[in-house]
Amino acid sequence: MSEARAVRRNRKGELPHIVTAEIGDAICEEVAGGKSLRECCRKRDIPIANFFKALHSLPSLDEQYARAREARGELLADEIVAIADEADAENAYAVKVRVDARKWCAARMCRKVYGDSSEVKLSGGVAVTMDMAERLEQLRQASSAPVLSPVGLVTQRELKEAE
Repeated sequence: MSEARAVRRNRKGELPHIVTAEIGDAICEEVAGGKSLRECCRKRDIPIANFFKALHSLPSLDEQYARAREARGELLADEIVAIADEADAENAYAVKVRVDARKWCAARMCRKVYGDSSEVKLSGGVAVTMDMAERLEQLRQASSAPVLSPVGLVTQRELKEAE
């Protein structure tokens, strides 16, 4: 059975735009070269939603697209220096906008390299060896420890009783 017969046609009788592995490869190659996904899909008359559906159905395409986005992020980051070097007194604000846009995109496409670091990683473990009875005894001793007050050194119990 041919692919055209297996796929349902839309209301106008047209075949839907299917993203095959070959089309996905070509799109990923263009994205890695610096084009946006929107440009690549528009060029092929493919709705972006269909590309995202293909990402879920083709695991290899999902990995390939992730690598392509990282490559595009690297290209955008590389452009930043060249754009900043073009700045002069007349176009400084326009250059700043262009640089900021590329920084923002690079941070989203290459989170590990250019993204904002807000993650705290801890290693090692915590060992608790104290049982409840020991902890209660420590708290009792702490409540009877002397405290500096306006009248001199007194215990916390004596302060509580005085109140």
